[in-house]
Amino acid sequence: MSTFASDVPSYDRLHPEIRRWVRDEGWTGLREIQDTAIRSILGSDSDVIIMAGTASGKTEAAFLPLLTEAAEITGDGLRLLYISPLKALINDQFRRLEPLCERLGVPITRWHGDAPQGPKTRLLKTPAGVALITPESIEALLLRRPADAAKLFRGVYGIVVDELHAFLQGPRGLHLASLLRRVEDHVRTSATGRPLRDAWRCRRRMPVDERGEPAQRRCASRAAERTRRQIADPRI
Repeated sequence: MSTFASDVPSYDRLHPEIRRWVRDEGWTGLREIQDTAIRSILGSDSDVIIMAGTASGKTEAAFLPLLTEAAEITGDGLRLLYISPLKALINDQFRRLEPLCERLGVPITRWHGDAPQGPKTRLLKTPAGVALITPESIEALLLRRPADAAKLFRGVYGIVVDELHAFLQGPRGLHLASLLRRVEDHVRTSATGRPLRDAWRCRRRMPVDERGEPAQRRCASRAAERTRRQIADPRI
């Protein structure tokens, strides 16, 4: 197992309850991608992209260190925001993460049009833990319930974007970039004193059009407007 410069193994940097969960799951050790992610995330404010094959343990690679940090933050508020383009993927990740979150005493909530309304209502009333959500549901919150969205997102500490490749090109990716900027605006105005961290992001210089305006931002605005027109289901 790889070690940090301080010679502390990655496993030993995890929350004690997470270490017990790992042992109870019968793991013989951390996979390489998990070890690398833990070393990259814990003790750093840098954004991280996790790339590995199917069934390589990417979910745990992102969430083991982020949940370790989230469990140590005192006070109320939503801590982690997981964004996925697919409702089915949110449901699958919910089943995988719920037992671990229960061990930590960290609430976890699914948020999409087919998810139960009760947990979503409780999350808005008392933001806490982890939310698994689609971009369309974030947009609906920001448009229809801006005060609730501000209350929900202001305590967010980390964001995980799954299936990142699905957002790299086209209107949906530009729309997601616009949404993340708006979510980050809520975090920056919340006076939490904590930097927002992402488990996927890759920053690049934004192209400028002939008028000197950020071209990508204008495209993102148009993509966001198209998505707004498409949102009609009040259950989102």
